Amino acid sequence: MKKTGLIVLLVLLVKFVNASVIYQDDFNGPRKELLNGAAPDVRPGSEVWATDNRNFDYSWKRNGSAYGNSPANSSAALPFTVETGKIYTLTADFTLENFNPSNPGWAGISFCTSGDQLEYAPDKNSFARLYAQRNGNVTAAQSGWHERASLFSGGDVKLSIVLKTTGEQWDLEYWLDGSLFASSAVSAIAESGSTLYIKFGLYRTVGKVSCKNLVLSVDGL
Repeated sequence: MKKTGLIVLLVLLVKFVNASVIYQDDFNGPRKELLNGAAPDVRPGSEVWATDNRNFDYSWKRNGSAYGNSPANSSAALPFTVETGKIYTLTADFTLENFNPSNPGWAGISFCTSGDQLEYAPDKNSFARLYAQRNGNVTAAQSGWHERASLFSGGDVKLSIVLKTTGEQWDLEYWLDGSLFASSAVSAIAESGSTLYIKFGLYRTVGKVSCKNLVLSVDGL
């Protein structure tokens, strides 16, 4: 049993070492400055965050926080170039605080075809999304499909979506706190070399959401 566990750990370590980080941000900026236009800590070029800035409270700040004092939607986006035959892993660590029990809202991540409509939740223009509620509910979804369960105690949560761009069909895995929650597949969304987007955000949230760290990495199949 110990040998099997060691082998699994070594495989995961090898994959992590071989993976290349496209974006990483630990959101250590000022809490009173908007995230819009800020550069992530790691980026491939001169990319900056694009966010919705209609309302200061529920617009994302440089410390990774947003607050909904009424049911609020808001997201932040970055572009990346997709290639066929790759594994893209999007991971974000969230803290969900002071949520209204009667309207807990959602925080989540997504892969999208467009970075537009940032005044909405990350589901807009998305082909894969993963959400968590303060009450412990988790939902993985894409057009025409979703899977929901109550899986964690609320508060801190790590969400990951793994996208495998294999030919005419792309495989997707949805992970919660390091455990596989659901899987699905979609027809190839874009040609190799096209621009897609990652997003994180909140949906109909009354309360505070903080994103502590976000990483997009790529690895070969």
